Amino acid sequence: MNTLYELDNNFNAVLSMVYDEDVDLDMLEDTLQAIEAALETKVQNGIGLFRELEKERNGLKAEIERLTKKLKRIDGSIERLKTYYQAHLESMAKDAVKTPIGTMKIC
Repeated sequence: MNTLYELDNNFNAVLSMVYDEDVDLDMLEDTLQAIEAALETKVQNGIGLFRELEKERNGLKAEIERLTKKLKRIDGSIERLKTYYQAHLESMAKDAVKTPIGTMKIC
């Protein structure tokens, strides 16, 4: 796992635990408490953990926004196509048209 912040091996393990859906918060806390390091080292690595997780969260938010926009575009295209084909079938006085892959009906 490549992180933006240099974390020592123990804190890389903690970061891996954060991403593991099977690890509960109590286990994570126990692991943090078991790490033997000077307070400054623990705090520095803690800051690195926070920043790494914030970077990940921000990336996920951006991806959610991108996918939400794409979904809205696709939904809009589906509706426009349905409207087009419905008008086309109505103009030809057809209630349904069968094809080898399916039947299109006026709704």
